[in-house]
Amino acid sequence: FRHRMTRFASEFGMQALPAIETISDFAGSKAVALESKVMLHHQRSVGGNSKILYYLTDRHMLPQDSSDLIYLSQIQQAEAIRIGVEHWRRNIPTCAIDKQGESQAAKAKRTERDRNH
Repeated sequence: FRHRMTRFASEFGMQALPAIETISDFAGSKAVALESKVMLHHQRSVGGNSKILYYLTDRHMLPQDSSDLIYLSQIQQAEAIRIGVEHWRRNIPTCAIDKQGESQAAKAKRTERDRNH
């Protein structure tokens, strides 16, 4: 996120694994491998589990325990959101909303409309 200076972002994020309780609801109580059929069936993002592992192992050692892997993926998600929000807040008014509460997208539309009239 730090390398993008956008005028407007409607959404952003970083995927994490669901809570162990949620996984237990759809996969049962036994330990489930990340690349198992049931986990891949519930992964809606193409290559999602691989992306989670890629970013996780870039900064951390891969946990041996599945519950630790789940928890660390959620910590990673929180960190990514924090980094994105802090970056865009630091770069107001270039990003997001200015001090008067006007978004950059709204300001650009108003400027364009004023220019054409």
